Amino acid sequence: MYPCPPGFYCPDGTKHATQFPCPRGYYNPEPMTHSLDSCLPCPPGHYCEKEHLSAVSGKCKAGWFCVSAAWNAQPFDLDNYTNANCLCPASSTGGRCQEGFYCPAGTSEPVSCPPGAFCNATGLAQPSGPCCPGYYCTKEATSSRPTDGITGNICPPGTYCDEGSSAPQPCPAGTFSPAAGLVSKDECQPCRAGYYCATPGLQAPTAPCRQGYWCPAGQTDDLALPCLVGHYCPPGSPVPILCPTGTYQDKQKQANCTICESGKLQPS
Repeated sequence: MYPCPPGFYCPDGTKHATQFPCPRGYYNPEPMTHSLDSCLPCPPGHYCEKEHLSAVSGKCKAGWFCVSAAWNAQPFDLDNYTNANCLCPASSTGGRCQEGFYCPAGTSEPVSCPPGAFCNATGLAQPSGPCCPGYYCTKEATSSRPTDGITGNICPPGTYCDEGSSAPQPCPAGTFSPAAGLVSKDECQPCRAGYYCATPGLQAPTAPCRQGYWCPAGQTDDLALPCLVGHYCPPGSPVPILCPTGTYQDKQKQANCTICESGKLQPS
């Protein structure tokens, strides 16, 4: 009598040690077993390509995934059923990585294309590349320029998207942008003179500068620069305006100049 070797099982009445091999997709590292249940399904990410294996054959091939009991490094579920001492048909042993996903060698299930990248083909071992400038890719993108609003989209007005963006970045305070698809922060426009841009992500300036104050280009606060003595600043002033002849202003933060009284000279 000979002991049942690894890779096989020997129920009562077995005539020879190799009569009952473990089917493909399974393996048995232990000797002297007597039940088909001793054959273990090939673990996720691996394949067991033939009968009577005592160890797995190797890792699933890059670009493919092996769920369990796979016997091919490139499994196709349409043909995945055992034909000897049937333990299956299996519901799923694996398959080719689909668009929007990638599968490194030894993958047990497809990996979602990460934010900022796209996966535009089947059978990818790694993402195809970064999302294009002017666009953002959230997850499972199949295009470098997605527009579905689910896997990504063009960068909306008030924002910009560098290469490989996973989400739009707001134009900084003091800038704005009415256009979509900006590729860098440098494309955000400085706030127009006479206006202020108080918050990030603006599509247009917040409002004209308040009367009594002036706002140069890129201003974030309408109360930062009070109008100077001898000048006046109506709403939307880009610079303080010098009081004209016959008027004066001896206070700051004024929207108008005062007319000189009769018989008095305007200070020079």
